[in-house]
Amino acid sequence: MNTQVQLFDTKTTACAVALRAVAPAGLQYDGLQDRQGSTVLTPNFSIFHALDDGTAFQTFVGKHLPVEQYGTAPLTTNLTYGVAVQRPLTADANDALHNFYLSMGALGQNRSGEAPGPVVSWEVLPGFSWKVAENCMLSGALIVPVSAGSRDNAGRWQFTCSFQF
Repeated sequence: MNTQVQLFDTKTTACAVALRAVAPAGLQYDGLQDRQGSTVLTPNFSIFHALDDGTAFQTFVGKHLPVEQYGTAPLTTNLTYGVAVQRPLTADANDALHNFYLSMGALGQNRSGEAPGPVVSWEVLPGFSWKVAENCMLSGALIVPVSAGSRDNAGRWQFTCSFQF
């Protein structure tokens, strides 16, 4: 589950704090292989900025916080972060393709590993977005690992549907 609260929102720039909850956690969040791990909360901070031609940039940084049911888990140094750029297929506001965007994103993660020192992973996500309505956006991207520490998601698609109310 993802939720966010806008700190400010202008015509071109927005800033928000968000909370993501994943339960149960798999190996990508230091959970168990059979996905019977703990719930993981990830608070994050994000910024979005749009240019006059429809190009937009967005970035975020967050921290994984496992929530243990029994006892307390040690606080880890897990961070997740990303940056993306998107651009409409056409700059003509009257064209039907003006609400269809191509995007390129990069996701990074620093997490504690079994060996000393953090494990860093990077993935790029070429994709698309479709602005269905003023308050609804559908997005999809192909996950392409670019570092040895990346999660085992090569060739998988990630889809999201965002509503604003």
